[in-house]
This record gives sequence, C-alpha cells and structure tokens, in this order.
Amino acid sequence: MSLTKLTVEDFVNELASDSPTPGGGSASALAGAMAAAMVEMACNLTVGREKFQDVEGELQTVLARAKELREKMLEAVDEDTKAYDAVSQAYKLAKNTDAEKAERTAAIQAALQHATDVPLQVAKAASETAQLAVIAVKKSNPNVASDARVARLLADAARDGAIANVEINLGSIKDEDFSSRAREELEGLPR
Repeated sequence: MSLTKLTVEDFVNELASDSPTPGGGSASALAGAMAAAMVEMACNLTVGREKFQDVEGELQTVLARAKELREKMLEAVDEDTKAYDAVSQAYKLAKNTDAEKAERTAAIQAALQHATDVPLQVAKAASETAQLAVIAVKKSNPNVASDARVARLLADAARDGAIANVEINLGSIKDEDFSSRAREELEGLPR
C-alpha cells in the first residue's frame, strides 16, 4: 500500500492507528513535501506577472528546486515506512545459533542504517526547503506571503521531526563512522 495514494483522511487515520507505521518519519516527510508545495505555490502566483519581472529568474530557479524537493520528500513518505518495517523484520530473524545471531545482528544494523539515512535525507531536503521559503517570503507576490511563511514553518517541522528520527536510530547503530558522519551532516544543517 502506498501511503501517498491514500486520501488525506485515510493517511491521518493510519497515523492515529495502533500500528507503528506510518510514524513520525513519514509524517515529517509529508510535512516537508507540503512545505515545498507551498513554496511552489508562492512562486507560481508570482512568476509570469509583469509586476514581479525583477525577481522572475530567481523565483523560476526556486520553483524548479522546490518541485525537486517536493518529489524527493513525497517519495520518502513511503520509503521511511518501508525502512522501519525492514528494521522490524530484522529483529524477528532467528537467533538460535551463533551464525543466526550474527546474521540477525548484521541485518538489524544494515536496516537501522537505511532507516537513519531516509530521515537524514528528509532533514536535508526540508532544511533547503526552509531556505527557499525565506526567499519566497521576501520576493514573491505579497498576497501569498502568509503561504510562504507556512511553507517555512512546515519545513522547520519536517526538518526537526526528521532529525529526531535520525537521532533515535543513531543510539542503536554500532558503526561509529556511520554515526559520526550522520551527526556531522545534522550539525551542518542551517537553522
């Protein structure tokens, strides 16, 4: 089942259910995709209007990048749930023999790294979307300034939610190099 194909009501009901997925990672990715869409909206209601010709080129660039980020984060809605489900499946692997234990541990660690990478990519995309929203607030049609502000707020929420998911997973990852790289990437995100 693709979460992005659900109605809004059905998706929200899935979030509210007693199932661990979809969870905060998918919700954060969706918030980021909505933020990027709101940036696009602000640009689309500005671009092509004579009154805003002086910012046309810049907003065309912002518009194109926001579309790419929206698509990326929309894909992450399902990808985050799949990644979490893979972690759950890895924990269910047999652990009766030493070989099974080693295989299970390796599978868990690999799944946790993927489940960390997905929200890390969302955090980066949402952070960039927040920066685009700032441009949209300043340069788009003033009639949509509040929409661009909403984009910034949603992007910040998406970034912070994705960071929370990365941080919780890092606590279980044994590969210090992987964890250090992920933490460095998080620290480098603009706020």
